[in-house]
Amino acid sequence: MCFSNEVSRGNYAAVLKWSAKEENPAELCISLRKPVQDGNTLQFDLMDLREDFSEKEAELLEVEIRVKDRTGAEACLSGRDYAPVYPPFLVRLNKLQYLWNTVEYKHQFQTVSVPLADFQGVDSEEICQIRLCFPGKEGKIAVDNLGIRRTSGL
Repeated sequence: MCFSNEVSRGNYAAVLKWSAKEENPAELCISLRKPVQDGNTLQFDLMDLREDFSEKEAELLEVEIRVKDRTGAEACLSGRDYAPVYPPFLVRLNKLQYLWNTVEYKHQFQTVSVPLADFQGVDSEEICQIRLCFPGKEGKIAVDNLGIRRTSGL
């Protein structure tokens, strides 16, 4: 995966990019062949890759987390309720960047963890599909380490 400086970081995350021209929101859909019965938390890392915006235009990334079980029951939660996904940081590292009004964007993965019990009406031991939907008009994101894991204490 390459960032604004075009240097590869050796990461193989899924990258989605969409524009305002598209009718449907962007989404990443994962179908599970076998249910994951020993996990209690849905977790993934998310990075906002947008660039070319001012500090005043910066906003949190919206993500809807949808799961479906083998009976067809579905539930949807807002990712903002579990972890804010911040936009890239606008950074100026030297005086010339202030003079020429240029910035660099520093991107960072943020982990979103959602207890499966929060998905009301869905059998958490029979989840067969996970969808991450991005309702924003346009954007670019990276998703990595999507999975269901066991978290102690839940």
